[in-house]
Amino acid sequence: MKTEDFAGDVLKGAVAGAVATWVMGRATTWFWEHESVASQAKYKEVTGEKYVPERAAEKLENLVGLHRSKEQHQTLAQVNHWAVGIGAGIAYSLLKRQNKLVSTGRGLLFGAAFSALFDEGLTVLTGLAEPPQKYPWQAHTRGLFGHLVYGAIADATLNVLENTKL
Repeated sequence: MKTEDFAGDVLKGAVAGAVATWVMGRATTWFWEHESVASQAKYKEVTGEKYVPERAAEKLENLVGLHRSKEQHQTLAQVNHWAVGIGAGIAYSLLKRQNKLVSTGRGLLFGAAFSALFDEGLTVLTGLAEPPQKYPWQAHTRGLFGHLVYGAIADATLNVLENTKL
């Protein structure tokens, strides 16, 4: 792969990841707003109302000895959230070029894999989330739904960008 192809794929993937992260946020918010009060209460109980990006920010702050205000902590949590989304978009863009199988289902396979590997695996292994069985089933459904939306939007955005010279 030529350097300019690589750089273009990284840039397109970053844009696709940002767009997909934004849309995923809207989709999961919609899903949350339509969940039962009992499901929401159970989710809040399990998480202590500290969600993965906040827990990641807290771990980073503790690791490097940062003492930040609540507002700065929330900003760091949002940076973490967007970095994961943009990074996944870059990974999808690069993987898609290497193997068209990656984009099977117009990004839905990638979204499902992203959900399984990140939400159900990596966050638990790193202590950023509780074991899957502690969450209500609606939380898993919301996460999968959000990541399927992410994959579809990342794929659609990349398809548009691939027809655009950057």
